Amino acid sequence: MSNRHWIKLWLSILDDPKMGNLPDEQWRLAVELFLVAGENGDDGQLLTIPDLSWRLRREPKKLEVLLKGLSKTGIVIKHQKHWCVAKFATRQSAVPATARKQAQRKADGTAGHGARDRYLK
Repeated sequence: MSNRHWIKLWLSILDDPKMGNLPDEQWRLAVELFLVAGENGDDGQLLTIPDLSWRLRREPKKLEVLLKGLSKTGIVIKHQKHWCVAKFATRQSAVPATARKQAQRKADGTAGHGARDRYLK
């Protein structure tokens, strides 16, 4: 278990049809799986079904059914005997500095302005 206290939960899931079309129980499970994957490190691997069942306080057979439903959307995938959150490492990795700076400029309302012009106002 890692010493992580938080994960990135992207705002774009609000507009993602894969998430938006899920029944409430699967939507909640998806977010819980993101959190469990964050506890386990950066590769997105989840606990075994018995351990995951205990961790999330869910019946193992029901959990397996919900995981199979989520796998149809591509949110989780099964590697041999272990379930994994798809693209977890990519989504949790650091945002490149140029993209972060562009987002900051857009938020500040200074996108498209040269640095020199910004300070002459």
